[in-house]
Amino acid sequence: GLLLTELGRDEEAITSFRAALAHDQTLVDARCQLSHLLVRAGHAPEALDLLLGAARPYSLGLLRELGSVCRTLERYEDAAHWYGKALDLEPSDAAPHVNLGHCLFKLGQYEAALDQFRAALELCADMAEAHLNIGLCLQSIGRFDEAIAAHERALALRR
Repeated sequence: GLLLTELGRDEEAITSFRAALAHDQTLVDARCQLSHLLVRAGHAPEALDLLLGAARPYSLGLLRELGSVCRTLERYEDAAHWYGKALDLEPSDAAPHVNLGHCLFKLGQYEAALDQFRAALELCADMAEAHLNIGLCLQSIGRFDEAIAAHERALALRR
């Protein structure tokens, strides 16, 4: 499945991952890879069902993929739940902080989103995406001078 994915042969990769899971339902990486391909093919609801059918406890990768699929489906409360669970398992991972912050932003919870983006920066100070999102949050709550500074920092990091 992985090789087929690398070759851009997504339909064949989907078939391969389905066959692997038919043989062994415990293959979490295959489940996550298949989910990713299904989302890319426009089948996000099927991807979500596939992930939710995994044996518990859910792995970090599976939790992150659940959050991602829920975000794709614009189910931001559900996505926030799964990213929060991922952070429970690995609080030192900056990416789920950013992803959780994005969900909170979409839910209009700007202060909580700011907290998540700042937590990501504590772990990875040069993360341009976190600076950019801080700027967006600050702009949304009317703190324009701080927003400009955050956006400038994000731009400086992307150069």
